[in-house]
This record gives sequence, structure tokens and C-alpha cells, in this order.
Amino acid sequence: MLLDDDDRRVLAVQAKPDLRPSTWPSEEVPMQLHMDFRVPDAAELEIQRARAEQLGARLLMDRSADPHEPLHVMADPDGHPFCLLVG
Repeated sequence: MLLDDDDRRVLAVQAKPDLRPSTWPSEEVPMQLHMDFRVPDAAELEIQRARAEQLGARLLMDRSADPHEPLHVMADPDGHPFCLLVG
């Protein structure tokens, strides 16, 4: 996990033992990556959800009411998931 000077998460790498490695440039097993994008507050979370949807993303899970970590799990137009979260 990479942290900024205030000990906030900037980049986290998570192990997934059963992940099949990419066969790139072959598409048999495509490249895979999951990104989390931090926003400062709940209002900005909704603004960025709307922006992502305008760009072709779709909502997979709405956890915006979670008191500990409000977030939206989104999918890009090709179906790759990413998160928008308050942090």
C-alpha cells in the first residue's frame, strides 16, 4: 500500500491467489486491473458517479449510504469494475 504524507491510501495492491495471469497480447486472458478513485465527500461522490455514467459507465453496487466507507462500484463500458469512494 502506498500512502501520502498524511497516511491516506494513494495506491493499494491486493493479492488474488486464484487470478489467472494475463496472456497479453493474446486476449485469451485479458489484462486486468481494478482502480479505486477517492473523492473528498458524499456530494462529490454523486457528481463523479453522474460523470462516469455520462462517459458510459454503469452502476454495479451502490454503497453510498455506508457510514464507514461510502462508495459506488462502477463498470466501464467494457465491464471492468472500478470504485468511486469517499476517503
